[in-house]
Amino acid sequence: MMQYRMLRVLGIAIVSGTLWGQAPGVATAAASCTPPHRMRVIDLSMTPDPVRQGRPIKELQITIQSDRNGECSLALEVRDQDQIIAQVRSQTIRPGRTVFVVPVIQGYRFQGQDRCFVVQANVGGVFSPVEAQQVYCAKLRSIPVWSLKAE
Repeated sequence: MMQYRMLRVLGIAIVSGTLWGQAPGVATAAASCTPPHRMRVIDLSMTPDPVRQGRPIKELQITIQSDRNGECSLALEVRDQDQIIAQVRSQTIRPGRTVFVVPVIQGYRFQGQDRCFVVQANVGGVFSPVEAQQVYCAKLRSIPVWSLKAE
């Protein structure tokens, strides 16, 4: 009787994995970060900071607060107006604060005066802005140095 129950449970697990597009025996990934839950950007910083005019930014560090009860999987991108400057796919966010280190796309350089960034998350197949506790803008502090840090 015990063997029958174990086989039945195993069979259900295999069938349910197959129904969801998962091969039998493959561990499940974190669930999609679909609503309802709240995510917000707590901090956005860059390396190096400050950066000299015309020099590349190596990476952005994004701290996101999530009120979700468990882990979920998402993709992130950072935009400067309509230009994607950094992106990362298939990241796991946990309840509370999670820090993502995202490489900046090669060739991106600051231009103009202030550059303000928007963090977007792919939730349910669509990228949409993540609520932020403030506007994150790199400012030309003194020619030729840019910084995201507050003055």
